[in-house]
Amino acid sequence: ATPFESEKSYTKFHAYTLLNHNGNFREAAKTLGELGYGEKRDFDSEFPLINIHEGTEEGLIMQRASDITPKNINWLWEGNIPKGKLCLIAGNPGLGKSQATLSLAAIVSQGFPFPASDQPTQKGSVIILSAEDDAQDTMVPRLIAGGADLKKIHFAYSVKVKTKEGIKERGFSLIDDLVLLTKKIDEIGDVALIIVDPMDAY
Repeated sequence: ATPFESEKSYTKFHAYTLLNHNGNFREAAKTLGELGYGEKRDFDSEFPLINIHEGTEEGLIMQRASDITPKNINWLWEGNIPKGKLCLIAGNPGLGKSQATLSLAAIVSQGFPFPASDQPTQKGSVIILSAEDDAQDTMVPRLIAGGADLKKIHFAYSVKVKTKEGIKERGFSLIDDLVLLTKKIDEIGDVALIIVDPMDAY
């Protein structure tokens, strides 16, 4: 039986993962890295743990509740999507989760009201990382159908790294590449939403 669904597009990485690693994106990324597609990095030295308290001794970091100043949640979509927070859309395959995220991207790119709301939302740019659907034949057509401002939509594909063999490309990693993503967010300037689909691919 084929692991591919009919009438669904796949990126090269997604196809490789299904054929060689039974859909395990992390194992596929690890294998490709061992084959030279990527760069080994020392995460602990690049992103050291910073203690919020004085002193350099190792130990558990704690904070009294009395030292915390409460603040209101800043909403992108009132009651559903808070700004600066991680939100998950979960469900069985084939329910339209990816299409729903593209609908959200279209809304944000134009500042349209969200469903069940008559208030315009914050208009801003959207960054999309997708390991499943192709941008050209699937995602962009869906964004157009949703009325998106395509100039506000940015697809992140891969990362260029220096190796002993020269410059190579590898897949984006949420563990290794958040600094690069942050730089792009700063460059774009008005990013209001980042979509990662699916989360376990990165």
